[in-house]
Amino acid sequence: MKQKQGYSLIEMLIVVAIFALLALVVTQSMIATLGESRKSEAIVRVRENLFYTSSLFERQVRNANSITFCNNTNLAFLDETNSAVTIRCLDLGTVNGRLTINGDQVSSQDVVGTTGIPTNISLYLEAYGKNLESKDKSTANVKTTVNLRQY
Repeated sequence: MKQKQGYSLIEMLIVVAIFALLALVVTQSMIATLGESRKSEAIVRVRENLFYTSSLFERQVRNANSITFCNNTNLAFLDETNSAVTIRCLDLGTVNGRLTINGDQVSSQDVVGTTGIPTNISLYLEAYGKNLESKDKSTANVKTTVNLRQY
């Protein structure tokens, strides 16, 4: 009897198929991991932008010399240099009514205070990363309440 030397063609094809399948699984796992990483980074960036925007709002309103008008869509006040400032919640359904922060899209906004001269004002912002694919969009939101000085 002859001794067998080497591998048969079928054995080689099976090994190549197993390695190809393994490479496919590893590649798909890496792609999914990188996509989730990008999504996570975008959400963190959106949240940071919202916190920055709300802190600017808080500082401007808290340092205002007087609140001149407030309703659910408009807030008018005189800032610390007695310049008139108006903050408006615009209709988000229109193209010109969107507030954009470094490429992020604000999807909901609301300023709430009692009509006239309020004792506190609440701000609610909700946004998502504009450059994310539609299946990856996750929103971040921030809500803050500013207690005002009595004028």
